[in-house]
Amino acid sequence: MLGEHLVAGEQLLGADNDLRALEELCRTTSHESQRVAERRRLDTPVQIQPGNSRERGAWKLAGKLRDLSDTGCGIMTNKPLMVGDVYWLSTTDPATQLGSFFARCVRCRMIREGSFEQGFTFFSNPRQDRSNPPQPML
Repeated sequence: MLGEHLVAGEQLLGADNDLRALEELCRTTSHESQRVAERRRLDTPVQIQPGNSRERGAWKLAGKLRDLSDTGCGIMTNKPLMVGDVYWLSTTDPATQLGSFFARCVRCRMIREGSFEQGFTFFSNPRQDRSNPPQPML
């Protein structure tokens, strides 16, 4: 074992860094350590529709956009969505600067009866796409 090789008064090189890393690991949850981008807390209405244009008018589901990052978002709804499916998400809140965009559902869990938390990943950053519209081809 590591401790068996230490003589009284000796300290391993980098032990302080190891201790700090271990403390940081204990502070972060598994979800936080997997995050690629920082999330911002929100409470914004969002409309969810099928991503397939042929089915887009078939149904709409209202939800609440609860958090947002450059790579995805979290949405609360009263019905579960299918993990792996692509959806068309729309929000009119100017604070989010999102508009409408495609996203894939990567997580769905039941919070309680009639309340579901969905995690979505973006195909591209919708906020960045709106600030840099495509240039016309000449």
